[in-house]
Amino acid sequence: MEFIQVKTGEVETLPVSEQAAAILRSQSNAEVSPRIISEVPAEAVFKLGAQQSIDKAIRQWVKRAGVEKRISFHCARHTFATLGLTCGVDLYTMSKLLGHRDIASTQIYAKIIDKKKLEAVAMLPTLQSRTTD
Repeated sequence: MEFIQVKTGEVETLPVSEQAAAILRSQSNAEVSPRIISEVPAEAVFKLGAQQSIDKAIRQWVKRAGVEKRISFHCARHTFATLGLTCGVDLYTMSKLLGHRDIASTQIYAKIIDKKKLEAVAMLPTLQSRTTD
């Protein structure tokens, strides 16, 4: 998928999984919601409203699901980065997938993974040594 990065104005290429591509194809004829005030180009992949509108809808879904945590559109990005790094995607590649110019921005997610590793090791039982007489 090619797109123009909003922050930098540069054209970016982002590979997507076959599953994501299938979902995008199924949405290609989706109509723009009448609640969207701004003009949405016909070639737009996602026919979405403003981020505030999306976050409001997400909050409603989360509430109906009984989830107490505050969830926003940005959480999907955070989840993508955390899952990618947990599954072995290297930091440099994840940085490029997220569109970060500076790898330091991506290292925040690596620190989360390090914390998870420490928590995992802490869950292991304590072994007792056997003394021989």
